[in-house]
Amino acid sequence: MGDLTPAEQRIAGVTLAYLARCVSAGEALYTEILTRPSVGSAAATLLRDKDLLEPLYVAAMFLHASRDHYLTLQSMFIQGQVPPGAPVPVLRNYSPYTVVRAALEGDAWACWLLEPKATPAERVGRGLTVRAMSIRDARRLGLKLSR
Repeated sequence: MGDLTPAEQRIAGVTLAYLARCVSAGEALYTEILTRPSVGSAAATLLRDKDLLEPLYVAAMFLHASRDHYLTLQSMFIQGQVPPGAPVPVLRNYSPYTVVRAALEGDAWACWLLEPKATPAERVGRGLTVRAMSIRDARRLGLKLSR
């Protein structure tokens, strides 16, 4: 990844530490929501009714994809052994921004799906909206959909 200046190393270290705390906190919160939802919370309502689980599943998919993007971003800053003949790793100019954008978009979709003020019907509608968009995109790509 080339040499970072001391100032860049400090900023990268602070950023990566913050990112690691955010990823851990997000995972802990989602786990708590699923295993110990607050009485009367949207999560408690969703978990009681199996027909309402779809938005939770879709939100989990987005959150896991976001986590993967954040971990990829972290790995860009970790020096590793380069096998002989392999290209020297460098931090690219644009890819970190697109990785962060994808992670933030996944988080935004999850927040929209799990918005506490949404009614169960709105939440199911949002889950179906995400599914319909996915089917539309697959069809635009000419992919065969299994039934």
